[in-house]
Amino acid sequence: MPGTEPDGTRTALETQVESVTGHKVRARYAEDGSILGGAIVKVGSTIYDGSVEGAAGEDREAISS
Repeated sequence: MPGTEPDGTRTALETQVESVTGHKVRARYAEDGSILGGAIVKVGSTIYDGSVEGAAGEDREAISS
């Protein structure tokens, strides 16, 4: 549900994205029921996948290498 994350979570995420990109962030949030947890952040054409599924995919890729 939108807005059910702990206080400060959105601010912390925005601060991290600003740190990575070096730019001020104007965030828009949407809930995606297919994501079990975490976040997927799109900045321009770059996608930062911090979702549970994204992490599991990285683990699968590392194991198969």
